Amino acid sequence: MPRPLHPLFRALSLLVTCGLLASACGSASSFVALTTQNPVAQLPEGLSVSASPATLPSDFRVQLSAVPASTFAGGGAGDAWAAALKALPANLRLMSALFAISTQGHLPQQMFVSVVVPAGADASVLDLYAWNGKSWDFLPAQAQGGELVATVAQPPAALGLFEAALLPPLALTVLEPGQSLTQAAAGAFNAVLLDGVLLQSDGSLGGQVPGVPLHQGYAVYPIVGDQSLSGGQLSPLLSDPASRLKHLQSLVAFAVSGGYDGLVLNYAGVTPDLGPSYAQFVADLADQLHGQSKTLLVQVPPPARNGDLFQTGGYDWRVLGFSVDALLAPVSDDPAAFGNGLADALFHWAVGEVPRGRLRLLTSAMSVQDTAGQFTRVDQAAVLAPLGSVTLSDTVATPHPGEPIAVKLSGQVQSLAYDTQAFAPRYTYTDTAGAAHTLWLTTGSTLRQRLTVAQKYRLGGIALADLQVSGVPIDMLNAITQYKAAMQADAAAAAHAELLWTVRGSGGILALATAQPNEPYVYVAPSAGNYQFSANLQPGAPQPLGSVSVQVAEVTNTPTPVPATATPTARPTSVPRVVVPTSSGGGGPPAPTQPPANNGGGFVPPPPIGAGTFQLGGQVPGGIGHAAQMKQGGMTWVKFQITGCDASGQIAAGHAAGFKVLASYKPADTSRAADPSYWPEYAACAAGMAAAGADAIEVWNEANIDADWPAGQISGVTYTGLLKQAYAAIKGANGGTLVISGAPSPTGAAAAFPGRVMNDNDFIAQMASSGAANYMDCVGVHYNEGIVSPKQSSGDPRDNYYSRYFPSMVDLYYGSFGGSRPLCFTELGYLTPEGYPPLPAYFGWAGNTTVAEQAQWLADAASLAGNSGKVRLMIVWNVDFTQYSSDPQAGYAIVRPGGGCPACAALGAVVH
Repeated sequence: MPRPLHPLFRALSLLVTCGLLASACGSASSFVALTTQNPVAQLPEGLSVSASPATLPSDFRVQLSAVPASTFAGGGAGDAWAAALKALPANLRLMSALFAISTQGHLPQQMFVSVVVPAGADASVLDLYAWNGKSWDFLPAQAQGGELVATVAQPPAALGLFEAALLPPLALTVLEPGQSLTQAAAGAFNAVLLDGVLLQSDGSLGGQVPGVPLHQGYAVYPIVGDQSLSGGQLSPLLSDPASRLKHLQSLVAFAVSGGYDGLVLNYAGVTPDLGPSYAQFVADLADQLHGQSKTLLVQVPPPARNGDLFQTGGYDWRVLGFSVDALLAPVSDDPAAFGNGLADALFHWAVGEVPRGRLRLLTSAMSVQDTAGQFTRVDQAAVLAPLGSVTLSDTVATPHPGEPIAVKLSGQVQSLAYDTQAFAPRYTYTDTAGAAHTLWLTTGSTLRQRLTVAQKYRLGGIALADLQVSGVPIDMLNAITQYKAAMQADAAAAAHAELLWTVRGSGGILALATAQPNEPYVYVAPSAGNYQFSANLQPGAPQPLGSVSVQVAEVTNTPTPVPATATPTARPTSVPRVVVPTSSGGGGPPAPTQPPANNGGGFVPPPPIGAGTFQLGGQVPGGIGHAAQMKQGGMTWVKFQITGCDASGQIAAGHAAGFKVLASYKPADTSRAADPSYWPEYAACAAGMAAAGADAIEVWNEANIDADWPAGQISGVTYTGLLKQAYAAIKGANGGTLVISGAPSPTGAAAAFPGRVMNDNDFIAQMASSGAANYMDCVGVHYNEGIVSPKQSSGDPRDNYYSRYFPSMVDLYYGSFGGSRPLCFTELGYLTPEGYPPLPAYFGWAGNTTVAEQAQWLADAASLAGNSGKVRLMIVWNVDFTQYSSDPQAGYAIVRPGGGCPACAALGAVVH
């Protein structure tokens, strides 16, 4: 049956005269009769008008004409189209010709208007708009077979295919009764929706809403729900004129008297038979509220999917979307809906029914539990409860140094994995009654992936429910801020889930390790003292799952061990290393060395890197002198350390050699680094590098030490201010440039050098608390002091400080930002003196590292990084530096004296 004549179709029925068409389009085509044998009229520019042959009147004819897009946009279509050009919304760009349609005779009951999508265009951001002589109206249309097809009762007088530019999106949050609005949330959202108003059977309103300050920079909308009504009680409020009028007046009076910015209707009881009455009521309410300068939002339930279409029951999205200011559209409580294609299909259809600027993706910050196929929302405390808390396991009451300490979680969870369709950690357990449960922990990364749907379809915004539930991490707010800033989520940013064990002693973090929830973690304390064990679920749960302290007692009647120095000049003699330097004038590769004792006598290829976004590169001193060896090692990036404002030469050279270019930018003069008045100058230079084509920019370098930042002013908070300005400038110049935060120097020397050094873990903690994740695509990391395999988490003869070990560096840096950003190692290298004189005393700790170990360990590190899901980029420090003095940079080089590169072959075995 034909749809009732809604105001939308009344607007589209306005025709321009044939004379207007003639003057606008030049010589208009003659009228063409549509017949049962040929019910289609077409233009070669891409317009088709058709009707069902079964309902086609014999006298119906159409006249079609087209104005080229460039002619219209340039104002050359004549005076007849001047008003249309002037009235065109700024966010719409004409992607087809502008088509005019005129008809004669009796109209068919149903007609179809379609426009071909241009080759290479993205149909998901294209819409049909019709010109009614005064304004442009959205014309609902679905993408079918390379066209946008609209079903109409009356063809529009003129229409075109437009690309909808992304407008600044709005973010809304829902506040439940009893909750309060935090200052952080108030700053992240454009509007607050207050749940708790209940519709009564007589049309009056009851319930209570949370109290929030009004007129504080965010809009406030109470949500009116019908949950207090029993079945059938909604019908008279929508159908009976007197009840309907009272209900409408109650809503308008409530919004006006409360000083609210508008209302949200969330009526769940609209059955299909009530659909037309509800749509008309919504239209009337919108008119009344608009007359009071108020806004109307309507929440609809998730529709049922039927192939490429969706059944919306009593909620006609097309008609509702014409009346309301925004439609709040949920997808499903199934957490996999955003990864299995459901959400994408829903909004692909929805933007053909409702103007995309009026659509708001409605989702929840709560986690999800599945019991017997029923999905329910649970808060973070409930979703973490089955994991239990940290407890001792099979450990002697008072252990001594050298004895194992075993800890575990007390809960029922047996396995933990990352769900690639839900973008969330997932785990299962069986309760005491034998019922199986599956839980998904919703994280900031989960939310980011969901919001990519809103970005893809250029929706007007999002609405986030349940954010204020106790325990939700701040990363949720960061995700909202990033969405509003049009930052794209990295699909591989948090594609992992793990239990992270942390051991702390009096000196801070001693060890980190990952495990499954049902696996005990065993640690051997090297000395007496108090040790604290804690476990975190990564990502998304910054608070630990409890902790336990263990006192390790001194061993009596035995000599006290001599503590290791901070920078030992030799390793234990039980693991001998032999260094055979090459002759000073040799032109061949370095002489063979005794292989490491722990690799079976030769290179042991680590696991190759699977599919993902991980990439490898190398740092060069100025020019690219060994491109072939770099490519042999699987390197696709080259890094330059930039000290001047112009890096166009290095960028061009890198691209010419076939590499992506990372420009690590730290000016030669660092004295003004902490001065906010200098930051725009730095940001402008960085933006120039982005405009010149830099594929990535590292913002500063080792800002936690006084060699690179003014002494007495070192601060992760201050650095974040610089990062923020640089990020905005870089993305404004080139949205595709990867922004990497400046990697701190890995150090624990703050106590020895007060004011001159800040420990890197403290520095990045300050960055994280200052919102640095909002202003970077990747966390910069340096690791260049290793003398043990990157597979080890203990055993360094110096001490067990976390920066000695590759795994603990990864875990600490990744965990510091809640897994919201991947890591980019902008320097990762192993120092060896092989082929050179002995190392300077300050670097004596690496005196026994061999070239064979360097090659093995770099390959191992690449394998671990690439398969971790946490690391996006690894830059080897370095490729071919030749300086070997007080700063033995050549000792890190993988191109060794004589030109050989054992590490290139080792890396190539992993990366290729």
